[in-house]
Parts: sequence; C-alpha cells; structure tokens
Amino acid sequence: MTVFNSTTWQILAEQDQLIELTRGQFGLEIEAHRITNDGHFSRHPHPESIAPRAVHPYIQTDYSDTQSELVTEPAGSFTEARQRLAQLQWIFRRALQPNEAIWPLSMPPHLDDTDLNWLDTTFGRPWVQDYRDWLKVKYGPTHEVMTGPHINFSISANLIDALFAAATETDKVAFTNALYFRFAQNFAAHRWLFIYLFGAAPFNFNTTDSRIPNDLPQPVRSIRDSEYGFTNDPDIHLDYDVDLAHSIAVMKQYIKAGQLFSPHEFYGTVRFKGYENEDKLLTNGVKYLELRVLDTDPFNPMGIPRDGLNTIQLLLMQFIVSDRQYTPAELHHYDALAKAVALQHPREPLPAELLGEALTLLEDLREIDGYFNLNRAGDLEVMEDRLLNPSHTLANRLISVAPTAEALHQWAIDQATIRQADFHKATLLDANSLFVAAPLRDLHIAALVHGAKVLSAKDDELILSVGDHREVITTKQELFDLFPELKQD
Repeated sequence: MTVFNSTTWQILAEQDQLIELTRGQFGLEIEAHRITNDGHFSRHPHPESIAPRAVHPYIQTDYSDTQSELVTEPAGSFTEARQRLAQLQWIFRRALQPNEAIWPLSMPPHLDDTDLNWLDTTFGRPWVQDYRDWLKVKYGPTHEVMTGPHINFSISANLIDALFAAATETDKVAFTNALYFRFAQNFAAHRWLFIYLFGAAPFNFNTTDSRIPNDLPQPVRSIRDSEYGFTNDPDIHLDYDVDLAHSIAVMKQYIKAGQLFSPHEFYGTVRFKGYENEDKLLTNGVKYLELRVLDTDPFNPMGIPRDGLNTIQLLLMQFIVSDRQYTPAELHHYDALAKAVALQHPREPLPAELLGEALTLLEDLREIDGYFNLNRAGDLEVMEDRLLNPSHTLANRLISVAPTAEALHQWAIDQATIRQADFHKATLLDANSLFVAAPLRDLHIAALVHGAKVLSAKDDELILSVGDHREVITTKQELFDLFPELKQD
C-alpha cells in the first residue's frame, strides 16, 4: 500500500500541512577518542584552550577523559546540524596536541595494562564520579569506552498541532507523548535495518572486555550493536511495548531496586528527552527523541556521512506517517532479528523476511522523496545497493581493507594520523567555508571555543547566549567584551 494512503498522510494533506513532515528540529552528537600516534589513549588532558567541560554547552567528555562528546545546537535540518558538527570538530581538532589524533572506529583501540591503569585513575569530571564508579564496577572500563553517534530529532510543532486537531484525544500532552512513543516503536522495530546499513564494528580489540565472549566468531556486522555491546543486562526489560507512562514506571522500579543507577543508564534504541526529571515528560510532554543505533562511519572523517543522514531523514518521515501498529510480540520478534543481524558475518545477506520489508520500505521512501522533490535518489540508490549487495555495507568494506583485528587496528591508527595531518594542511581553507564570513568569523570561532551558545549564525548576524544573557551581533566585536562572564580565572 502506498504511503500516500496512510491515515496520517491524509490528515496532513487535508490540513495542507504535509510540508511539516520535512521540518522539525535536528541535532547530532558524536563520541570519539583522542589517541596518540601509536594507537594508545592520549595521556594529555582535555584541551585546555577550550572552555571547561563543566560549562561548555557543546564539547564534553564521557567515561574516559579521552572520550570527547560533541553535541550540536538544535538545527532546522540535518544539513545545518552536520555543518554545526563540522564546526565543533574543527574547533576540537585544532586544540589537539601535535602527537594526538581522533580514533575513527566505534570499538576502542587495544588497551594494555598501562592504558587500563590510566583509565581507572584519571577522570576530570568529579561531579559525576559516583555514576562513573558504578559503571566501572558493573560493566568494566573497557566496555564503557565504546563510542558512536546519536541523532536527536523533534517532530514539527505544526505537524503535531495538525494531527491533534483531527484527533479525539483532548489532552495534548498525552497525545504528543503517544505520537512520540509510536514513532519510537517504529524506530525500534527497524533497528535491524540501521544495524545492517550502518553497522561498522566487526572486531573486538580487547580481551579485557568481560562482556564480549573471547570465543565470539569474528568478524561480525556490529559488536557494539549486538547483545554483547552497548546494551543493558538481559534481566533489564525496558521495551517499547505499552506506553510512555509504563516505560517510565518500569525504569523507576529498576532504579529503586538498585539495578540501574539512573535514567542515564538506559542503553535502549530510543531515549525520550526534554527534561532531566522523567516525571516531567509525562506532565509537560516529550520534546525530542535521542536515536542510538549508529556506529561511527570509519570511511567518513566526520563519522556521519551526508548520504546516510539524508536516508535517515526519509526513514523518520516514513515512521511518522506509517499506520503500522506493533504488538509486543512483534517488537520482541524484531528485537531478536536485530540481534541476529548484528552478529551476522558482514558478507551475509539480510534474512529474506527482512530484505522484503526493506525493499518495500525503500519504495515508500522514494515516493516521499519524489513528492517533496528532496533529490535524494542517489542516497536511496546507495541504500538499495547495500541491501542487495552485502559486500557494499560498511562492515564488509572494513574487512575488505583490513581482514583481521590486527590489520584493522593498524588501519585505524593510520587513518587517524592521516586525517589529522590533512586537517592541518587545510585548516584555513576549512575555516573559511565552515564558519560565517568576516568580519564575524573570528567571533563565531571564539564563541564555540569559549563556550557561548551559538543560537544562529549568518554572515551578517550572530545570535549568542550565555545563560540568560543574549546578544545579537552584526559588527566585529570581542567575545569577552560581550560576555565577560566567560573569562576563566
């Protein structure tokens, strides 16, 4: 059945709101390790030329001080979000020491005893020390330093209004939460597809990760996205079976029983976001979703390719308009299939059942692309090529250039070193294309270095903020003159 016949599509068409499917708020996050040129975790501290992690809104670290986490300001498109991520990566790379580079894989490099000792004894975020200690005991340090990108997405407010106006539901918050929950079910039911298309973690380099069996046959499509990867314990059942209230209630039970430290320890496919206090999600409504299934693309210096994001946006649009309702049994079935796909050899095709679903879904995406003239035909051809030719998936491309764990480890070191050298060769050129034009360019860069929020960036206008202090700037000015509160002692 064509996507144009779905109930949601018809409602939006009747209200002349179909264009809102292309809109919303988009954000990107990516974690990656600082390494030295010999492939070890860097012992250099977090770059001191960048504002401290306690105050910087975009540049953080995670379990390890080497584990940078770059988080973009919400943007009006994935294209803009990716541009913002490129700016943060430029800022971060420029701050690295001469012998440092960025590890290009989701699975961490080999950690010897000196690396593990350093990892256990070095941590620069004391305000979350208790949580880190919990993770160390429960999962082990080697397991906690896997990395990857996350996608943040909020549905257009006008789209929600249009659907709510046609609904019988009278509580808009409850309606919004139900809409986001149904979307999350669709995403979770297609976890297998994201793993197949974007999985890129075929080898484990560390026998010290006790959660990954040493006798696990390798290579696979994605250890990180498998049952042995970045996931909760098997006895933690936080699914998308019922509704948001049920999911939050179950999570609270696990926290109360001492099985989870906090909601931050939920490693599911989708997180419901908007408030630190989970109860406020129920009373005020979900604001956005954090989608957590992609591996870092090792062939793209940014770790997130443009064509992949274009395809993902079409998938998100299809998930919104889909009339498909998933039963708990179906969701559990697709979860089992996703686990199986993650542990397939990279050359194995999708099971016939899933390949058929994927090709049908692809036709929906082509209809959506054609209707809105998004010009994503080339991106969808890449998706189809990977579906029909497993040898063209990211995981198989990796094992083609590096067929063993040892070879892949060396390949990753070489790529990291080459990319950092290339960065230095093109620093000025990249700055001219990444940031706004002079005379506001230096201020734009300074804001991202020193931790001001960049709410809007145009060649003739910057909108910056620090806390409640907001400035609109149209002429060349100094950051610390505008925001003296950013000065560090």
